[in-house]
Amino acid sequence: MNYQELLNFLAPEALTTVAALGILFNDVTMLRGESHGTRMRWAAWLTVFAGGVGILAVLLSPRSTPVGYAGGMVEITALTQFIKVVLLALAAATALISAEFRFTDHIGEYFALLLLATVGSMFMVSAGNLLLIFVSLELLSLSLYVMTAFNKTNVRSAEAALKYFLFGGISAAFLLFGLSLLYGLTGELEVRRMAAKLATMKMDPLLMVGILGVFVGLGFKVAAVPFHLWAPDAYQGAPLPSAAFIASASKVASFYVLAKLMMSGFIGLEGSGGGKGFEAGWVPVLAVGAALSVVAGNLAAIAQGSVRRLLAYSAVAHAGYMLIGILAAQKAEGMASVMYYVVTYGVTAIGAFAVVGIVQGQGGDDRIASFAGLSRRSPVLAVCLMVFLLSMAGIPPLAGFFGKFYLFKAALFETGPTQSNGLLWLVVLAVAMSAVSLYYYLQVLKQVFVAAPLDGEPKIQPKPGTLWVIVLGGVLVVVLGCLPNLLVSHLADAVHAAGFKSGRAALCSLSGSNTGAPEGGLCRLHCLVDVLACAREARHPLVPSRPSSFGQHRAERSRSAGGASFSRLCFGGCAANLARCRCRPADFPAALRGGTPEEFGEFGVRPDYPPGTFGGCNSGFGSRVGC
Repeated sequence: MNYQELLNFLAPEALTTVAALGILFNDVTMLRGESHGTRMRWAAWLTVFAGGVGILAVLLSPRSTPVGYAGGMVEITALTQFIKVVLLALAAATALISAEFRFTDHIGEYFALLLLATVGSMFMVSAGNLLLIFVSLELLSLSLYVMTAFNKTNVRSAEAALKYFLFGGISAAFLLFGLSLLYGLTGELEVRRMAAKLATMKMDPLLMVGILGVFVGLGFKVAAVPFHLWAPDAYQGAPLPSAAFIASASKVASFYVLAKLMMSGFIGLEGSGGGKGFEAGWVPVLAVGAALSVVAGNLAAIAQGSVRRLLAYSAVAHAGYMLIGILAAQKAEGMASVMYYVVTYGVTAIGAFAVVGIVQGQGGDDRIASFAGLSRRSPVLAVCLMVFLLSMAGIPPLAGFFGKFYLFKAALFETGPTQSNGLLWLVVLAVAMSAVSLYYYLQVLKQVFVAAPLDGEPKIQPKPGTLWVIVLGGVLVVVLGCLPNLLVSHLADAVHAAGFKSGRAALCSLSGSNTGAPEGGLCRLHCLVDVLACAREARHPLVPSRPSSFGQHRAERSRSAGGASFSRLCFGGCAANLARCRCRPADFPAALRGGTPEEFGEFGVRPDYPPGTFGGCNSGFGSRVGC
């Protein structure tokens, strides 16, 4: 491995780490005798500068790594590079917000931890190895635990950090246990290779426990029910900039990793979350989690008198909406919709927290009544807060509306493991709960625009840096709502380039088929695995049956329509992959194919590859079908 090349790929993380140490050194040496305000301004703007340098490094660094680079430890694509830019921008925005408040005298340590948390989140999205994902997640989590406890003058900060740490430690244990089971079942730590092996297995209790462990660990990070109990206390008790970072950047990175593991790591193990019946797999697990999150989050938010706790329960509900996008069988569309939603939600969350912090700093608390007359005390803040809250509620033409639209569309109009319209019940529930959310958002806006300010309340004058963050966030929410294609088209291209495909069509790309080389033995082996899985779906007599992962309706059609139809149903969806892997129709027994080689030609698989280019019939899989 060339370490110079590795440094080029990881230049943003390396530069951000150096910046964290530099800010800490600068604060304890050159700025040690300066006033609190001077130290805070220097540290905040140095952090913004570090974020800008990091973004520049992302834009100048290579756009992708070769398949299996560094043993699969690092996996960089256009999508991961885009997410890194978002994470660095959110960290810079958090730094500017931090200069508004005085909550600690340990300024260098705070900003160093902020950048180290950003480094952990950046490594999370770049990791292609289970162990590196876990280590990166712990770097992010440990930094956030300490940042939550930074306000030593507020007992709620210590309480929130303790709860956050205890819940986080337990969830990390579940995650590590789940990953260890997956490693034990497959013998692989690289996500791509693990996925290729898991796709050959049937769902059994041990595998289900491993998947549940992964969901518990990452469900904690995204605050999905029932792993959300830390969120209200952490959002209310943590210093406001820390809470804003937890609600935005941490959620962006965690949802990307969760979506990546579920969509690319557990191919063929989806099961069904359809309203007509559940089938063992990870889809019903996430479907139940999404339903509980949107219901519990929205209903609990109604009863809150604290705006920060209201935003916490709102975040729980939004986690449920994002889980719906992960359930989409059309993985490219589902992943793009999740990333659009989580990025726009991150912008709205950090903007809303900034406004809440300014009001809390003026009035002493974050009760809804404290926002009375905000439109008269600061019209700019009032308008921006209205934009943020209505976007969260899903009101057009703001970004939150199109985020929900893309999520629900991806879940409804899909043809895959969860069956067509199988998630209709979940989408209907989410739409209904979105209407409920409008009630508690309007309760806040009623105080802002209708209620009169208390006598003697002064005008609010936020610092320029914080005001820039709020106004820019509001403008982005409006622009991305009016012109969603500015972001959606870029995300769609990046997601497709990253290799998110539907169902077992992703197997060959996961195992290296994008090279198209005839010598790609692992890829060709999984072409046969793909065919065997199709045969199982049709309950072919030569192949042991297992629960359907393509949808019961397809299996029924395959059994009733005859051999030629079986061939079209099973091989049509993966024809391009079979061709790219140099698989020949003649390599599969006629009884299994249920058709002639010419039928494969209809789908683009060339029947004229020279003999011997596919050795699947000499493998253990071939013997199972009578080769």
